[in-house]
Amino acid sequence: MLWIVDDDPDETFLVARALRRTAPHISLRTFTDPQEALTAVSRISNPADMPKLIASDLNMPGWDGIEFFQQLEDLCLVRALALPGLVLITGAIPNDITLRTQSLHRLLGVETKPNIPQDLAQVLVRYATFSI
Repeated sequence: MLWIVDDDPDETFLVARALRRTAPHISLRTFTDPQEALTAVSRISNPADMPKLIASDLNMPGWDGIEFFQQLEDLCLVRALALPGLVLITGAIPNDITLRTQSLHRLLGVETKPNIPQDLAQVLVRYATFSI
């Protein structure tokens, strides 16, 4: 299962549609608010229902993707859930990204968001292939 967290509902819709076309075998869930995703994790009772990969936009209002992943790691530790693979998606990779992400234990990569949703879908399928 792959989850996408991005505050832009149009972007999320387009990427989800491209993913469903590219990889219909991958179960997909989308969130436009990181708090909604954390709430969904907190409601998981069967560890098998935990996503294997979560991709999050870096630049979101309120929490950025790194803060979201830090909260997710804390929640997984408390709930004794396996932490999924994590991928950050951003328009431009900031210079301090290595320093800011070094505490994320399951960060698989930081990717520049392509302009074409189909291209982002292919990037996520590549990560999902190794995580799912």
